[in-house]
Amino acid sequence: MKLTQNRCLFAFMHLRYIISYAFESIERSEREKKKENLEDEHPYSTRAKSKKMDQILEQFQRDMQDQMQEKMAKLQQ
Repeated sequence: MKLTQNRCLFAFMHLRYIISYAFESIERSEREKKKENLEDEHPYSTRAKSKKMDQILEQFQRDMQDQMQEKMAKLQQ
């Protein structure tokens, strides 16, 4: 009887390990898919936000340079 219980326990633990491994594999696969298609699937992702912020910053810098050039031109007159 004890041998049967041990075998059942072993089988249960083995199944638990297999199921756990399967879930980890599925999660890993989903994470990789999300990494590959991050911008396509999520338009407000971190990458998209940082690109947009970079564009805004570059535009702000251009505007500030233009304003400074205008002020310098007025001061030189």
